[in-house]
Amino acid sequence: MHNPPTVGPLLQDPVLTAAHAGELLRVARHGRGWSQLDLALEIAVSQRHVSFVEAGRSRPSRELILAWTAATGAPASLRDAALRLAGLAPDPRIARQAEAVAWFDEPLKRLLATESTMPLVLFDDDWILSGFNAAGEWLSAMLLDEYGRKHGACAAGLDMLHAVSDDDGLLRLALNGAEAAASLLEQLRQETWLRPSLAGRVDALRQAAVRRYGRELDRHFDPAAPRRFVFGTPLGRLAFYPMQGRHAPTADDTPAIRMEQWVPADEATAAVMRQNLGEPASAAEP
Repeated sequence: MHNPPTVGPLLQDPVLTAAHAGELLRVARHGRGWSQLDLALEIAVSQRHVSFVEAGRSRPSRELILAWTAATGAPASLRDAALRLAGLAPDPRIARQAEAVAWFDEPLKRLLATESTMPLVLFDDDWILSGFNAAGEWLSAMLLDEYGRKHGACAAGLDMLHAVSDDDGLLRLALNGAEAAASLLEQLRQETWLRPSLAGRVDALRQAAVRRYGRELDRHFDPAAPRRFVFGTPLGRLAFYPMQGRHAPTADDTPAIRMEQWVPADEATAAVMRQNLGEPASAAEP
């Protein structure tokens, strides 16, 4: 029996997704690759204050959150979640976003609740996690076990690019990490043209991938090959094809909702998923 699906900021109040604003602000700093001292010098506060905010010992002001997220190039969704967690009203854009996607809440809830052995991940154009279905939650708990121990549970509000670039992140168990990283970076390179706020986090991901796989990382990208993730796990080799769809709300500058389904790339992977998640219930007869 698996756990109920995790839902995210589009489906529940973001205040439920983190213990305090400092946790999200720490993620923003890590995404830029800065030390606490680097950030303190950049935004003209003391390193001690940065440390206290990240540890939850000091509540950040609106001005500090805005300066912090602007300096680190954090996405708007992370900034607004940090404002909410600090007990501050978010940017008015959030109200427009909520109105734009309210009609989509029920379909998303039903989609996440559907029994499936194929992991489904929901996130926005800022690559901030909105939720998983049960299969996605189960798989992420295994693949990001060490990352979760270091940074907290992998749940709604997670910076997905940081979860890939961190030393204990998604690439840690990847058997084809250079290929997967090169393919993802090519996609992000194109997205950054339309969404410049991604640039700092994408650059941090590229630097992490180069440290791990070498400076000739780009030679691993094959535009003719489908993207594939292959992992060495405690349950054996698991391989998936990630297939991504996108729903764009009508409000201006509102991040789109993305749905990425991980399709087993071979029968051995499909068998492991069935064994651990059970066969999905067959659809009811009309």
